[in-house]
Amino acid sequence: MALVVDMSWASERVGTLTNARAEADKYVQDYQKAKNDEYNLALSKNEHANSDAIVRLSQSTDQAIQSIDQAYTINKGTVIDKLLETIQIVDVKPHPNLADFDARANN
Repeated sequence: MALVVDMSWASERVGTLTNARAEADKYVQDYQKAKNDEYNLALSKNEHANSDAIVRLSQSTDQAIQSIDQAYTINKGTVIDKLLETIQIVDVKPHPNLADFDARANN
């Protein structure tokens, strides 16, 4: 006598799991697409803000460079005069340890 086993429940279960996996994959792809769209939208908004910030930073840098150049032009002579005064005041003399070194070298 042959034993007949009903395996229809197994194929139904496999089919249900396959459908659930396909549905979950579709949900994940839709969710990922929505998040990528949100990210790209935020990125495009920030890109505009960043370009404005770069323009403002460039303008302030140019202004700072111009003010430094003007200050250099105005104060160049005064700075050079002060440096020359300092150089002229220098009293040149040998280092104090030089005498000790010469004395030891001669012995």
